[in-house]
Amino acid sequence: MTSKKFSVLLPTRDRLDLAKDAIQTVRRQSYANWELIVADNCSRENVAEYVSTLSDSRIVCIRSDIPVPVTDNWNRALNAASGDYVVMLGDDDGLVPGYFDRLLAVIDKLDNPDFIYHGAYHFAFPGVLASMPTGGLTDVTRYYYFLRGSETVKLLPREEAQAAAKAALDMRAYYAFNMQHFLFNRRFLAQMIKFGSFFQGPFPDFYAANISMLIAERIGLLAEPMVIIGISPKSYGYHHFNNKEKEGVSFLNASPDVEPTNDKLKLRLLPGTNMNSSWLVSVALIAKRLSARNDLQPNIARYRRLQIKHNLKRVALGEPSEANLRKLWPLLTGKEKSFAVALKAFLLPSAVLQGRFRSKWVGLADFFLAQYPSSSTGSPKPVIGRHQTVMDVYEDLADKAIVSARSSIAQNP
Repeated sequence: MTSKKFSVLLPTRDRLDLAKDAIQTVRRQSYANWELIVADNCSRENVAEYVSTLSDSRIVCIRSDIPVPVTDNWNRALNAASGDYVVMLGDDDGLVPGYFDRLLAVIDKLDNPDFIYHGAYHFAFPGVLASMPTGGLTDVTRYYYFLRGSETVKLLPREEAQAAAKAALDMRAYYAFNMQHFLFNRRFLAQMIKFGSFFQGPFPDFYAANISMLIAERIGLLAEPMVIIGISPKSYGYHHFNNKEKEGVSFLNASPDVEPTNDKLKLRLLPGTNMNSSWLVSVALIAKRLSARNDLQPNIARYRRLQIKHNLKRVALGEPSEANLRKLWPLLTGKEKSFAVALKAFLLPSAVLQGRFRSKWVGLADFFLAQYPSSSTGSPKPVIGRHQTVMDVYEDLADKAIVSARSSIAQNP
């Protein structure tokens, strides 16, 4: 097994209490040839001072003296990295025990692929999700169709990668776009320079994930959870799941613009969820960067129907909405008006329903315009209330790994 250097990117801002745990999940790895780039985006806390107390030359802190958009901070972190392979963590995330050792084995087995896409745990911190008030840990690895099947380690057929990326331009998510699922080969990242910065758009992970799927020749798959993706009270995920998107956009310091000159796309945006608008804008950049391909166009018509659906569902649930039908009406085409009227009529019975019956009826609208295709494996079952922090998760996984190793030795002395 060859010795390779790993770079871990850790952008952070004003979340040092969380970042400390993320850093520790890297430091506690048994494999030693790594560097950790902590990209401090003008935190009010002294991140550099904390890093210096660790006395670990492998950890480098770079700081922006003014707040920059999340995309710029991610690119700053990447530009500072020197490893053979690169992975990114959020500051409320973590690596699982044995991350580097396991990925090294997969890299060698698959002969240095352009990148590896692997599974993950989702960790909802206590108090973040109404459905898990005491927190919950969920292995979502098999939820994504790439990572189903009997083979744990394999190469992804290129036609499947192309289809998944094209689905993203069609406003469908067949896999998770989070950067934590990706381990990138430095050689591949160097090839991507011809398209500009590796991270682009208001949702840089949506851009990077899908343009990488379109460009890469050899993509490795590892159907095991290798990272802990945190949903903390200070995350965009928290704001999104709790209907606080304006605060979430402020958190990212992002705006839904492709480029200042792209007025045509701006005129097609509709009021609604920022998730859809930033998604559209980010994948529209892919079509622009790969303009030689005529099979890559963002589905603006579908995006607009999704925004209509989002607004009307919120109204039906009695929740604050960016726009009701009266406000949307002058912005819509004839076909869109017909769609909106039909959807509103479908949602009308929800007015006489109460509680979960109302929510279930409104949720049926998603069957007519699905954005996240349902999984044949069913919903992953979370472990509820056992963990308070990412380090709790890490230590629990480490303990289980020790027990498993001892059991294996006992069975095969």
